[in-house]
Amino acid sequence: MQQQLHRLLFQAGYYGEDVESIVYKLLVAADFNVEAAERGIIYIDEVDKLAKKVGCQEERRDVSGEGVQQALLKMFEGTVISVPRKRSQNGLSHGCVEVDTTNILFICGGAFSDLGKIISERLHRCPFGFGTPIRHELGDYALTNALEQSRLLEEIENDDLIAYGLTPEFIGRLPIIVGLTHLTEDQLVQVLREPKNAIGKQHKKLFKMNDVSL
Repeated sequence: MQQQLHRLLFQAGYYGEDVESIVYKLLVAADFNVEAAERGIIYIDEVDKLAKKVGCQEERRDVSGEGVQQALLKMFEGTVISVPRKRSQNGLSHGCVEVDTTNILFICGGAFSDLGKIISERLHRCPFGFGTPIRHELGDYALTNALEQSRLLEEIENDDLIAYGLTPEFIGRLPIIVGLTHLTEDQLVQVLREPKNAIGKQHKKLFKMNDVSL
């Protein structure tokens, strides 16, 4: 069973999704089969939004950033979590069931914008000096530099993610780190056209209701 989660998480006791709700959603996807859920896959999207907030004051808790990272640590390393068996429409649970997260595969992803700058500084590839594009050329430079950004992500290291705002403990629970390359124009067109519920097919159907051929 696989469950994807991309909603914003918060620390327990604050408005929003608690980290335990991740396992609950996996249990729902497994039709409340605990044995199947304990061998499931959980994909957590937008992990880059859990980075430590630079402007967050020390006396105030970063409830949607570093706090969530700390809450996810035990779940990643393997622990037993009590999850509601089922929830009624009024939010009341019908007992709890224990789920062991030891054998659950956690995959975390995100856009990680500006991460390439951190990697570039570490590799001493900062765009300074002769040959650097001037201001009116920066727009074209950003487009032609997409391939270079992809190559930088191939050289990502743990220290780069720590500098981005993820804690060393959090990174230590994720032993495999992979940087993905940017999609080409042909691949983006393929995404728009070929999948079962592609946005292109949806718009064709909507236009067809008004006798318009898209």
